[in-house]
Amino acid sequence: MPKRRRQGYRCNCGKRPRKHLYVVLDDWDKGFSVHKLDALSLFDSDSDDDDDSDRGLKRLPGPPAVRITEAQHSPTLFAGIGSCIFVANKRQYSPEASGALVYDTETAAMSVGPRLPDNPCCVFVAAAGGGGEKKKKPKREKEKTLYTLATINHGDRTQHPSGHLLGVSVHALSAPSPVASAEWTWETVPAPLAPFDGNEEKVIAYAVHPDGRTIFLSTRDRTSWHGGGTYSFDTERREWRSHGDWKLPFTQEGYFERELDAWVGIDDDGYVCACQAAASGTDGDGATAAPEWKKTGQKLFRKGDPERYLRATLTYMGNNEFCLVESVIREDVSLKRAYGDGHGCALHVTVFGLKYSREGELQATLRRTTSSYAVCKYRLSSHVSFWM
Repeated sequence: MPKRRRQGYRCNCGKRPRKHLYVVLDDWDKGFSVHKLDALSLFDSDSDDDDDSDRGLKRLPGPPAVRITEAQHSPTLFAGIGSCIFVANKRQYSPEASGALVYDTETAAMSVGPRLPDNPCCVFVAAAGGGGEKKKKPKREKEKTLYTLATINHGDRTQHPSGHLLGVSVHALSAPSPVASAEWTWETVPAPLAPFDGNEEKVIAYAVHPDGRTIFLSTRDRTSWHGGGTYSFDTERREWRSHGDWKLPFTQEGYFERELDAWVGIDDDGYVCACQAAASGTDGDGATAAPEWKKTGQKLFRKGDPERYLRATLTYMGNNEFCLVESVIREDVSLKRAYGDGHGCALHVTVFGLKYSREGELQATLRRTTSSYAVCKYRLSSHVSFWM
């Protein structure tokens, strides 16, 4: 019997390349591999159950699309924009160090892009809006810009207008051409410093407002799970705003889904959250009310020993389709033998949709499917996933 074809999924008819799921794994001893998973194989998976065992694990389709060596003693950051995966080292130990690598998934070409600004924070955001200089673009273009935050050490709190030890500045990637080249540069956005101290707070969640130009960020204290708040940056007006001490209900990146009229993300406990987009304006005292939000009644994270759970990421596929990618240590493998070339870990890829029930409860739809793979891991860093 032929496998069921995913309802509503359109084939590539020569007009637009079919998208794929790209998963970045630390599955070899010298760096990372970018694996390309076909969308139809995910939608046509026969596994619709919640079996949390490691039975039936497959191998990832090989060879990987590309392999990237990792610089020593520097965390590697990944970001996706358009059809490109941006790869950069967080710390550069030499002024002569090479720039970032840019892998174009459409052409399979690897280019060298600009190195990151000094002292970058671990946040990349793709949003519509202007970069360092205002440039008029044709209306037909709806390109996105890659943003990152970087800290500035004032050395003395008296040197910062708000008394912060580490100021936080905004930088935008200016890319005049679609191919990474010497024309690509990071520009400092001419805007005030962020209204939080980069020494005391770290970004834990972010999402782009449906207006396409405002980035919302939630922070917490670096030394505890308390403190912090939510802020927004308008990329066109180049203005920061403080919205109060409330936080977005999810971690990592949230995605706006128009069918639900909400940001969608996952929390640390494994629940999927749908949160109304916060108002980008402010009232008289500068604060805004915390938006209403709901979460699924059941966790989407797989059950099992918490010590074996490594990380989960959520990727938006469009049209109310989401992809949850989880990496875990296999149940039949000793924790001491999980790392290395023995395929001691597993990667679970779950595709699902969301809806509200008649009672208004948030539910994962019945078209949930899961594919599972046996994978290798060599370091504590975890996977990153992109839909492009």
